[in-house]
Amino acid sequence: VADVDMGSSAAVALIIGALWEIPGSIMSLVCGIFMTSKPVMLLSLGLMFLSMTSFTIGARDHIHDLKEAEGSIVSVMLLHGGYMGIKAFTYVAFVSVYTFASEIYPTRARTTGSAASVAGGRIGGIIAPMLFEELAHQTGGFSAFFYTLSTMIALNFLLVLPIHVHDNADETDTEAAPLVPNK
Repeated sequence: VADVDMGSSAAVALIIGALWEIPGSIMSLVCGIFMTSKPVMLLSLGLMFLSMTSFTIGARDHIHDLKEAEGSIVSVMLLHGGYMGIKAFTYVAFVSVYTFASEIYPTRARTTGSAASVAGGRIGGIIAPMLFEELAHQTGGFSAFFYTLSTMIALNFLLVLPIHVHDNADETDTEAAPLVPNK
């Protein structure tokens, strides 16, 4: 977001963001060892929602504070804390979603199901910049985009909660079995 002053150059902010993925990878490793995928997904979705919302509120208030020539430590903390949380908890979500995708599909469809999960992420990566630009143009700011993202993250709770993991212990087929039996 071009209007947001992170207190450093854009390059430094990107490096700091990349470094915040390291605690995210450690957190995903720890959560993967001690928790199943579904609770990790719910935890990461909740933390991503809080991070996205705090980043948006902090960025909006920080821009307002700069225009009024009064710096608020709360807006700076929300801005930076939200940014760090977005970088760290998104990494946890990626790991848990791709692990969960391989768990919920039966063995025969696991590769296709995991590929569909990856494809969905890439489609989102294509659509998000266009959606950002359109919402920024329509509303005159970036807040609508991030509030929309926060809402979509919160709605994922409704999608994740009812899912039951497929029990692979009862499968009798093998990895090499075809999806469509030969006639």
